[in-house]
Amino acid sequence: LNYHSRALSIRKLAHTIDQTLVASSLIGIANAYWGQQNLSEALNYAQQAVTLNESIESGNELNLSTNLAILANIYHSCGNDCLALEVATRALALLERNVPSDSPMVASFLNNLGTIQFGAGLLVDAKLSFVRALTICEKSIPEEHPQRHAIQNNIARITEMEEYNHQNLYSRLWKFSLRTLLS
Repeated sequence: LNYHSRALSIRKLAHTIDQTLVASSLIGIANAYWGQQNLSEALNYAQQAVTLNESIESGNELNLSTNLAILANIYHSCGNDCLALEVATRALALLERNVPSDSPMVASFLNNLGTIQFGAGLLVDAKLSFVRALTICEKSIPEEHPQRHAIQNNIARITEMEEYNHQNLYSRLWKFSLRTLLS
């Protein structure tokens, strides 16, 4: 936090202000606050970084998409999954227009989107995001990579929940049918 705050001060004092570097410092501060769970400050700095990156004409799409992804994660941490989904979807769409579709970066964004979808109770959408992320990872990163394991665990967790929900539904239907027959 101290490093990014000092860098921001220095960058603002420079004769020619590089907005990209200022936005980079802002998102660094946002990440530091997010790590400390100071979500109001994290949100404030992330929003400033996104606003600044949006004002930069062109060639800044990767920075903007990354800042949007971080902002989405902060919204998710704040419990605002509706806004988190909107921002994460925008981040992914922007990223996909600027990098190859099989980029590990796309897989990372999909994993984050899936996590937000999972938190919002959108299990089918979350599983689709995780499966797509895993498909990319299987082509681009080693089998033992931690990101790949995390995505596999996310898919397994949803599959387990789906099976439990299916069994629970079947059990309730069976009990209802039995009660109906006996009455």
